[in-house]
Amino acid sequence: MKIICVYLVNIYAPNDQNQQINFFDKIIDPIRRSSTNNILLGGDFNCPLTEVDKKRTIQAIGELCNRFDLVDVWRTQHPNKKRYSWANDLGKIKCRLDF
Repeated sequence: MKIICVYLVNIYAPNDQNQQINFFDKIIDPIRRSSTNNILLGGDFNCPLTEVDKKRTIQAIGELCNRFDLVDVWRTQHPNKKRYSWANDLGKIKCRLDF
């Protein structure tokens, strides 16, 4: 029998863009020090992953994903669907912030 160890990380990122960048920078080292290569990272990133929104934060999250080979599972399974996890009261501004 082979035992597989999975490192489960659940995050709740701050809403403020500057705090988000610091947050993502700070979580890289603790994840890297884990004793497993199997990482499941999820939670509320509070940031969309598109170029038109919050470019610096997207870059920080991209660095995190690149270092640990993380993927957005929903986007991988639905590459062309438009679904949103947040909208303003009028529904005019919509984003998929949770992944």
